[in-house]
Amino acid sequence: MVQNRITFGGLASGLDTNAVIDALMDIQRRPIENQQIRREVELQKRQALQQVGSSFSSLLGTIEALTDVSTFTTQGTSVLAHTDDSGKVLASANGSAALGTFDVDVVKVATATTARSATAVGEAIDSTASLDQAGFIDGFVAGTFTINSTEFTIAAATATTMESATTIGTGVDPTALLNAAGFDVAPTAGDFQINGVTISFDDTVDTLNDVITRINQSAAGVTASFDAATDQFTLTAKTTGPGLLTLSDTTGNFLESVELIDGVGAKVGTETDGTDLISLDDVVLMINLAGAGVIASIENDGSGRPNIMRIADDPGNGAQSVQLGAGSDTSNFLDVTHLLESPGTTTRDGVRGMGGSLVGETLANARLATPMIATGTFEINGVSFDYDTAVDSMSKLITRINQSTAGVTASYDPFDDAMVLAADDTGSTAIQLDDVSGDFLAQTGLLAATQTTGANAEYQIDGGPIRYSNSNVVSDAVAGVTLTFSDTTTQSVSVEVKHDATTAVSAADAFVEAFNETAQLIDDLTTFVEDGESGLLIGDGTLRRAEQSLRSVLTSAALGLSGSLRTFSDAGISFGVIGSEVGATDRLVLDQGKLNDALAENPDAVAQLFAGFAASATLEGGGTGSIASIAGTPTAATKAGVYTINSTASGQLNVTFKPDDGSTSVVQTGSIAPGGTNTTLIPGVTLTAAGVLVDGADTITITATERGVGLVLRDYVNSLTRSGGTFETRDDEFQSRIDSIADQIERLEERAEAREAQLVRQFTALEVTIGRLQSQQEALAGMVAQLNANRPQQQ
Repeated sequence: MVQNRITFGGLASGLDTNAVIDALMDIQRRPIENQQIRREVELQKRQALQQVGSSFSSLLGTIEALTDVSTFTTQGTSVLAHTDDSGKVLASANGSAALGTFDVDVVKVATATTARSATAVGEAIDSTASLDQAGFIDGFVAGTFTINSTEFTIAAATATTMESATTIGTGVDPTALLNAAGFDVAPTAGDFQINGVTISFDDTVDTLNDVITRINQSAAGVTASFDAATDQFTLTAKTTGPGLLTLSDTTGNFLESVELIDGVGAKVGTETDGTDLISLDDVVLMINLAGAGVIASIENDGSGRPNIMRIADDPGNGAQSVQLGAGSDTSNFLDVTHLLESPGTTTRDGVRGMGGSLVGETLANARLATPMIATGTFEINGVSFDYDTAVDSMSKLITRINQSTAGVTASYDPFDDAMVLAADDTGSTAIQLDDVSGDFLAQTGLLAATQTTGANAEYQIDGGPIRYSNSNVVSDAVAGVTLTFSDTTTQSVSVEVKHDATTAVSAADAFVEAFNETAQLIDDLTTFVEDGESGLLIGDGTLRRAEQSLRSVLTSAALGLSGSLRTFSDAGISFGVIGSEVGATDRLVLDQGKLNDALAENPDAVAQLFAGFAASATLEGGGTGSIASIAGTPTAATKAGVYTINSTASGQLNVTFKPDDGSTSVVQTGSIAPGGTNTTLIPGVTLTAAGVLVDGADTITITATERGVGLVLRDYVNSLTRSGGTFETRDDEFQSRIDSIADQIERLEERAEAREAQLVRQFTALEVTIGRLQSQQEALAGMVAQLNANRPQQQ
């Protein structure tokens, strides 16, 4: 629309100028609107054709499966075993396996070489230390635990505290300045020390809360607090255990003012010394003195270390089972001693040691039996690993080993407190270990470990001689069959190799479904509906020809084949049985029974029907190159086409194969000697050169003598969907028309804008002219009135 359109239209003429221009422009824009509608229709048609192209591409994917010979020659297996041997032998077969049955006996399964720490890696439990420092692998929680309904309490550790000897004032305000906060002994600025750490304050600047914050953020190792309800000040050690606080007012008198020390530095506050948790020895004594009918003791583990907790029935108790734990227990004592996991008998031994390596901690803090050299490098099967005891944990190193190419799997066995390496491959190969520097392998007991060498699998086929394999996956015992052993068998396991039609039936079913979806889409887009909305692509020649061609291919016989399998219908894929109701034969159906029967009788013939291809080669006359003759039959050809061989006098051959179906050409190079031959450029065909080589070209035509129906269908659908194919060409045509219409709309818009501008100018000029005439009329009328006024009155 023209900018600055008249906004005062009709002032002179009385006409609604804008309305008149709008009406005229509506007429002017009708061709534009028609073109816009046309463009939208073309866009919708293009999108519809793209949808059909996408459907054909999906259809092509299902056809590709039908042109793969392995689809029809897949072999399956079934394994028949005694109940005791179920799952011990698995079998799979490929297309080269012969149909039939054979027996398998597994005498021994293959094992992998392992290396296990020769000694325990970590420290045993320290029964004399407090429970939180004793070295429990899983940590310790104080509370109650129960044995034979007797509850035992392990008091939690406490921290040292010191509390004001009395109130430090009446209604002390911790937010007010110290010199006005209401202390009985007014604080004066200076320094004080707690546990040797100096803290400064100023009574005219700081509040009690400021000093408390300063104490808590210092390295004094205490937490300060003030209870406004009791007007008392408290210091609490940040760590539990015994240890009295050291306090002094260096300058000033803060500690005196909070009633912890007096004027001469003596402690006056109430100080309560902290306590540690009791030791494991204390717990053993507590249990034994409680009269619970049991005797507690610490026994040696497999490494001879006192590390196993035992709770045994007191012999005088009449051989009663020991009952452990209760729902009300709050301590994890029975868990960290691993007693709860033990069998419920008269003697309950922890199922694993209480102490050991802390695999998640850095090596420096992992409670290793012998401290490790700080840094170093070790090798496993020639793969190097660096370690740093201040950074690396055992868990991190295990992960790095397992993610490496060392060919082993590392783990930590908490029951034996041992590092374990297991070769990834079965067989008798040893694991190579070396501490290049440092002593990681030595201190984890792996370097001195006696390796358990892996063993080969031993098996028999049909009761024959013992055969050996370094793996439990055996692929050379029976041609085309892979056997997997998981355990030795007690009786022979029978393996049957049979044809597996599942893949072929699934491929055929997918093809039929994809074809019918494509056919339905074409119907929806091309159907005429009287008194309704017809399909967007009604009358489209491309789709009509495509549908006709598909039907033709699907009902035609394969080239060069004889016998009972020559068409899709012979393999169970058809448009319905003969005599089907009219209108019911426009969609494909799959007769699975017919396809299964054909596959059972001759799977190779079915494969040949869909995917077979054979060809002949002909050297065309009139060539100017060095090729004098050819012999043989193409053995690797999959398409008909033409080879163009450009030769040089030096024996260079440049070969281009152009398929008849229009797909991408293939370029190769080779060479040939005078009078010599070349058998590699066209497999199966021998090219023989003339005695004298020349620059020139020769043509060899590859003609199909056998061609499966699946290949014909594939090549046709590919011609529609490939780059440069029918659908891409049609899409380009639609885009060209859409672009052309857009150009027309643009030109029409420009003309409409010019016409609107012209109308604005014309109507503006009209208003100006009418206004001028009206002004002249008014002037004349005034003159006439003046004349009449000046005319003498008649007597």
